[in-house]
Amino acid sequence: MDFKYILKVLLIILILYSVIILILINLNENIQPKKLLNLEGLEPLIMKGSDAFCKTRNGFELEKSCNKLTKYNCGKTSCCAWTTKCKASDKTGIIFLE
Repeated sequence: MDFKYILKVLLIILILYSVIILILINLNENIQPKKLLNLEGLEPLIMKGSDAFCKTRNGFELEKSCNKLTKYNCGKTSCCAWTTKCKASDKTGIIFLE
């Protein structure tokens, strides 16, 4: 065989080998262990929307927030009830009477 041909083939193999090694090194550098998140204090953000709505408000703030809800959304919560408008409520009934 021709010496130049063998040299070209060896050079191509060496270049391919180098490229593969560089790719593998770069892929291994990007792997980082996953960090655990501290979710303490974020429970209202993780809850369902209606649960978060009720647990993050109380008293008159809850009343004002319930008053802004539509009839449909009022019925989706466990802390508001619909009369002529949405009112703050609990297990026993409406909290603030007019």
